[in-house]
Amino acid sequence: MKSYQFVFYVFLFSLTNVHSKFTSNISVRISKGYDDYTYRQSVLLRFGFGSSVWSTIDSVDLNSLKLTGQCIQSLKTVNQSIGLGEHWPFKLIESSGRAPSDLTGSGYLDIGNYDQCLGLSWTRNNQSESGKHCLVSVNPVESTEQSDDYHLFTRDKVIFHKAGFSIKIGFCLPSSCSSDDIHTLVQKGLESYSWKVIAVDSCQVKQSISDKLIELPIGSKISVSILGSFVGLSMICSLIVLMFPKNQIGWIKCFRLRLIGKPHFRHQLKITDFDTFSSPKLSCTSVY
Repeated sequence: MKSYQFVFYVFLFSLTNVHSKFTSNISVRISKGYDDYTYRQSVLLRFGFGSSVWSTIDSVDLNSLKLTGQCIQSLKTVNQSIGLGEHWPFKLIESSGRAPSDLTGSGYLDIGNYDQCLGLSWTRNNQSESGKHCLVSVNPVESTEQSDDYHLFTRDKVIFHKAGFSIKIGFCLPSSCSSDDIHTLVQKGLESYSWKVIAVDSCQVKQSISDKLIELPIGSKISVSILGSFVGLSMICSLIVLMFPKNQIGWIKCFRLRLIGKPHFRHQLKITDFDTFSSPKLSCTSVY
C-alpha cells in the first residue's frame, strides 16, 4: 500500500470515529438537558457541509435512502477507486464547499472548487462519468424553543429564497446522481445538525458546445439558427467579393463583411428600374 493511501485511510478512519463521537456526545447532551443546538453548530463548522454529506455516504445504508441505482454504484466506485490508489476521488471530495466565510455574519455562499469539479472525469467498468457541481440552498431549522440560537446565522442577513437570498453551498458528486439524489444526501447529512435543504438550485456538468445547443429551448434554437445563417451568408458574400471583384451580383455587396480599416463604411440599398412589368433591381453602393 502506498504511503498516501495509508495516510488517507487513517484520516478517513479518524474522521468517521470523531464524527461518531460528536454524534454520540450530542445524544448525551440531549439526555442531560443541555443546550445542544449551539454545540451541533460548532461541530458543523469544524467539519464543514461537504464533510457531513460524505460522512453520511460512508455510514448510512444508501439503499435505505432510496437513491437511484446508478448513483449508489457511482458512490461505491468512489470508495473503490480510493482503495486502488487513484487520485480523482480526492479531488472530488475536496471540491465541495465547506462553509461560507463569515457565516455568522453576512456570508451567504461557498461554491467549493467549481472548475476542479467540472474538470473531473473517470472510467470504471467501461462506463465514463464526470463530476457534477450542484448549488444547494440550505437554512437552519427554526425552533420556537431555540429562536435566539437559530438567529446566530440569520440575524445579519436577509433570508428569502424566492428572491435568491439563502445560504448556498456547492456540492461535488458523480454526474449519475440526480438532483433528487443530491437533495436526499444533503438533507440526510444535515438533519442531525438541525439544518434543512430548501432546494437544489442548479446542477452543472461539463458539456461540449453541441450538447449545450441541443439542450437549448426551441425559441433559442431558432434564434441561433437565424443568426448563424446571416453570419454564414456574410462570409460567403465576402469571399465572392474577394475572388471575383469585377463580376458581382448587386445584392452580394450588401451582405459582405465590413472592412476593418474603414470604420465609417456603410451600405445604402437602392431600388432601381422599377415598373409594373418587371421586378425591382437591387444595387448596393458604398458611401464614405
